[in-house]
Parts: sequence; structure tokens; C-alpha cells
Amino acid sequence: MEQCVTFLHFSVQSRETKLHEIGIGFVDDDHYVHVHLSLDHPIPPVCGIWHEQSDICNVTHLYSRYQAFVNEFQQLPGVENVATTDTAILMTDENAPTTELRL
Repeated sequence: MEQCVTFLHFSVQSRETKLHEIGIGFVDDDHYVHVHLSLDHPIPPVCGIWHEQSDICNVTHLYSRYQAFVNEFQQLPGVENVATTDTAILMTDENAPTTELRL
């Protein structure tokens, strides 16, 4: 299963702030590449930690800029085979309890 998650900035000053978007892809399990995005590109869901902290940082308005793009991503064929969460469950061995790691 592949993982796709979107990270948004915490220090956006206002709704009018111009944003620069970048895409990063992980290729062949060994390197990252810059992905050039089209204007109306779908984006994976925004990481849960961002949502948890966005009220504190006063940037909840930023999500509204991207909500339609996230909705488009959810409609893509094969999206059910993509991990869209930023929480990983680690197992040390099959008898040990699981440990949750928030990324």
C-alpha cells in the first residue's frame, strides 16, 4: 500500500497570502523527486496532526482553499489502495503490544 498525505503550513498570515505549492514523490523506494503539479490537481487528505493544531495556530481558513482538491482525490479510481493517514502502528514482535507513532 502506498501512502499519500498533504502537509499544510502553520504560519499563513491571511486568506490573501500567496501560497507556493510543491509536490514530492518517493520513487523506487530509494529517492525523492520534485513533482510538477497541474493547476487543478487533486491532493491527498491533509494530515490529522495539522487539523489538530490548526485552531491553535489560527490557520483553519487554509483548509478551505484545498477542500475541493481533497474531495477530487477521494473520487480517483484506486484510492482505496492508498494509505491517507499520518498515524503508523509499529509492532516490535507478534507478542508485544502495538505502539502508535504519530508522524
